[in-house]
Amino acid sequence: MHRRFIIEVALCSLVLTLNACKGKKHPLQSGSGNAGSVPSSIPYVMVDKELDRTLTNASFKVVSWTVEEEITTVVVNYSGGCKTHRFNLYSDAKYTKSIPPQLHLYLRHENHGDACRRLIRDTLRFHLAPVRYPGQKALILKLNNTQKTVRYPYDP
Repeated sequence: MHRRFIIEVALCSLVLTLNACKGKKHPLQSGSGNAGSVPSSIPYVMVDKELDRTLTNASFKVVSWTVEEEITTVVVNYSGGCKTHRFNLYSDAKYTKSIPPQLHLYLRHENHGDACRRLIRDTLRFHLAPVRYPGQKALILKLNNTQKTVRYPYDP
């Protein structure tokens, strides 16, 4: 009887473990789509006019940053590996008075207290439609943790 109980517990544990891992994607991964289409799994830039830019941010380094059609792609390095990390892209909607307008974007990194030190490289993708400036055909975007600017052209 005791042996049967141990076998049942072991089998239940195995089934639960396999089901928990099945089809699980990294939380920062987005599906890839064909040119001209935007996968629904790509998060949008969040616009927050009351954005507190002084909030602490877990450390990260921007390796590269590009814009293609409606999507910005940011490749980042950070240390971790023991906990799930989360990145969100924000705008405070404070456009400069220039042609084309300029806008700062803020990449926030939440490491949830991950003290591990493995170097991680992630490719982050965000949909830029929420930051379009009405009546313009392009924006110049700036991003925290990098001096690079990128041009975001769009159809008004």
